[in-house]
Amino acid sequence: NWSIACSDSVLLASTSILNNFTIDSVVPAVTFNTPTARYNYTTSGTIVLNATVSNVSGTAIHTVIFQVGNGTTFNLTASNTNASLYNASVSVATMRDGNWTVTVYSNDTAGNENNSVSTTFVVDTTAPTQPVLINTTEAMNVSDTTPTFSWSVTDSLTTTLFCNLSIDSAVNVSAINTQNSTTTKYTLTTALAQGSHNCSIACSDSVLL
Repeated sequence: NWSIACSDSVLLASTSILNNFTIDSVVPAVTFNTPTARYNYTTSGTIVLNATVSNVSGTAIHTVIFQVGNGTTFNLTASNTNASLYNASVSVATMRDGNWTVTVYSNDTAGNENNSVSTTFVVDTTAPTQPVLINTTEAMNVSDTTPTFSWSVTDSLTTTLFCNLSIDSAVNVSAINTQNSTTTKYTLTTALAQGSHNCSIACSDSVLL
């Protein structure tokens, strides 16, 4: 606090009121709650951005902004649900597929800003391409009762896909790890009966499209 005391030439004095001030050079503390890193959002719903913002100095938080980027950026001004929780949201339908980064910009009434806390998320609304059967046995006779099946599938975002191998229109093996745009081979462990059979591959990405 500070004050001013003044006197005139005959030493009559007068003192000002006491004025208080605070020195604060500490930036607000920020913790992301949602989304968690690399969280996947798919065809519907809302992306909720939530962060805990506090200030150990006691200075009030002035503004919290979520900056969302994927090549270009846009800002969402957060609203607080209590003294430290700040939220903003955006519809998945307004976002293009890809990897996104969101950064919190938080400043207090003393002008201290924290923009060092970020997280990432993924928007994926596109299903993988139709799997390609590599060693197709269409209309062929084979003697091996535990044949090896090969296929590849491509997805715009997912590194590892999950594929089901069906024999005679029933799933024989499920959730086979399949690398994006890479030939995958699987050999049956149970012998097939003599006679005609059919096979197919169905694949889904990390958001189950």
